Amino acid sequence: MKKSLLFIILFSLNGLAQITISNSDLAAQLTIGNSVTVHELGGSATADIGSPGGGNNWDFTTLQGDLLFDLTSVDPALTPHIADFPGANIATHTLGEFEGDSAEIWHYAILNGSYENMGTAVVLVAQPENITLIKHDPARREMEFPLTYNSSWSTNYTQTVSFNSIPIVVADVTLSYVVDAYGTMTIPGGASFDALRLRESTTIFGSTIVSYLF
Repeated sequence: MKKSLLFIILFSLNGLAQITISNSDLAAQLTIGNSVTVHELGGSATADIGSPGGGNNWDFTTLQGDLLFDLTSVDPALTPHIADFPGANIATHTLGEFEGDSAEIWHYAILNGSYENMGTAVVLVAQPENITLIKHDPARREMEFPLTYNSSWSTNYTQTVSFNSIPIVVADVTLSYVVDAYGTMTIPGGASFDALRLRESTTIFGSTIVSYLF
């Protein structure tokens, strides 16, 4: 089974002949107190994601009606779930949705030559006594630097979903990336950025899900 989703995270750089994102670029984006706006397109919505290679002109100005949220960078040591993600030097916080309910969501990661996603802690607003943890062992490598056109890498990890410390789902996951396109991206509000397109393939329980990140 293959599904296609669109997920846009705005850390792209502007005005470069060849687009390259470095470890320090992402570190600056994730400085404590900064917020990143994320637009996510799924369900029955559609958008033109272009073609492999250069010269793309991605127009995402119609995404106002899709899922929109802000990730705010926070000090991992001051978050309530750091004990579950030891070693994290990056953390973000958002108020969003989890399985249809309002939730407070904390993401934990390691940034050190690559960006490695350690996992997520989710607390439902209506049930703050209940905590869902999603952990990746080892941490899921989502970026390798320098990140540029034709970069590629893969990673294997075990994902464990637990509810109030009781594991409920354990799965082996294979994840692969290729930076397969570049061009200009226009976002809601009209701002334009030079951007890379990452093709993410996730295989879990025998099914492959393909997502695109810009």
